[in-house]
Amino acid sequence: GLGLNWNLWDWGQRWNLVKAAEADARRAELEAKKLSSTLSLQARRSLREAHAAFESLSVAVAGLAASEEAFRIQNIRYNEGATTTTELLTAETEVASARLGFARARYSYFVALVGLARAAGLGPKELLP
Repeated sequence: GLGLNWNLWDWGQRWNLVKAAEADARRAELEAKKLSSTLSLQARRSLREAHAAFESLSVAVAGLAASEEAFRIQNIRYNEGATTTTELLTAETEVASARLGFARARYSYFVALVGLARAAGLGPKELLP
């Protein structure tokens, strides 16, 4: 015996399954677009942070050079007796502060580079200068 079973009327069950599958496909498309936008935003933000960190690094270098020059001048003036020990120590403190600022700026720059590499899907060594 051969049996044949065909349901001619399923009360819209197949129609509903098709519509549910279409809705799932549309939801997946929207999630993919959302993820793409999120990744793009993260990459742009990381690039801007790396650029800003690089700019602050150049400012820190200039500040360090200026404070070292000021200390050099104060040291010469102190050796000639034209300034006090307090002024010399103040200049030396400013040099130490500028060196610390440079170290912080450099650290921030490298952290921003690692964030950029992560956002771009690269290894950190691929972006280091």
